[in-house]
Amino acid sequence: MNVLRAVFWIGCLCASALLLAVSQAASSSAFPEEFFRPVLVSPLGVSQDRLAGLTNEEISDLTTARRVLGEFFRRLEKSSGNPLELLTPEYAHEKPSRLAIRTALIADESSVMEIGLTDFRVLKADSLELRFYALIMTEGSPDAH
Repeated sequence: MNVLRAVFWIGCLCASALLLAVSQAASSSAFPEEFFRPVLVSPLGVSQDRLAGLTNEEISDLTTARRVLGEFFRRLEKSSGNPLELLTPEYAHEKPSRLAIRTALIADESSVMEIGLTDFRVLKADSLELRFYALIMTEGSPDAH
């Protein structure tokens, strides 16, 4: 019983120390920005050797492709956005409106909050493949299944 009490008090002390640290962080002027910033738990990444093997042109192309991917999702989320300009003619013909693209990719009452790259491939001199994840916020009750 004394061991349980000791463990309980150690847990309370740890929780108090955590609350104190949280309280000090909350008083910082950076609290709102820091509070909503995603927490990286396990880094996704590509080996430095693989990155070192890229040419300057490939680095530029990959950076541009990442920027276009981000812009695509920004335009997709804005009701006045036009992601069609960023699509290949074949896909733009298949999904001729922002709403048609959005419906094909994202559930109703959901929003893309963040995207991140997980991997890439240089397929040909003029073709890249980006692998990415999307953090999607879904509205509604989790019990509404």
